Amino acid sequence: MELDIPYKDTDQAKALGLRWDPHSHSWHVPPGSDLGPLAKWLPPRPPSDPLLAIAGLPQPCWKCGAPTVAVIACKDDTLEEWIFANAGLLEMLASQISSAELATVGAGPLRPRYSKITKCSYWSNGCVKCDALLGELPLFEEFSEYMSHQRYELPVIARAKLRNSLRPVAV
Repeated sequence: MELDIPYKDTDQAKALGLRWDPHSHSWHVPPGSDLGPLAKWLPPRPPSDPLLAIAGLPQPCWKCGAPTVAVIACKDDTLEEWIFANAGLLEMLASQISSAELATVGAGPLRPRYSKITKCSYWSNGCVKCDALLGELPLFEEFSEYMSHQRYELPVIARAKLRNSLRPVAV
């Protein structure tokens, strides 16, 4: 393991048994060393939860005509392709972001809504103005069209850690 130790701390590093390697110009930790006293010099740990990019689809509301954004897909740092935001994914995202945060990027709240077409309730997007259900099937068709042609880039409306917080970004 290599450490980046400021010059002012070199005597302390030597006292802890660290060795300077003049060829790589870095400090090395001997195997089996206690890392506790070295904490301030350790490299930052990568986040354990994946960072999600959340895509929105701008569209007019079918009911009131107001411009709104539907949460349509997400992907993490390791995926090459977008994953459609189905009801289960929307439920998870709703636990991470408030309706007020969604509204800042022009998206309506994510919540269960009753569909007269499917005759059941499911987690769905809603219009930012009138909260009308933005149906999963039409959104999936739009998403499928994007995935088959990819003529444009899906706009990222937020980034999230699965277990932490969601941070809206400007559209």
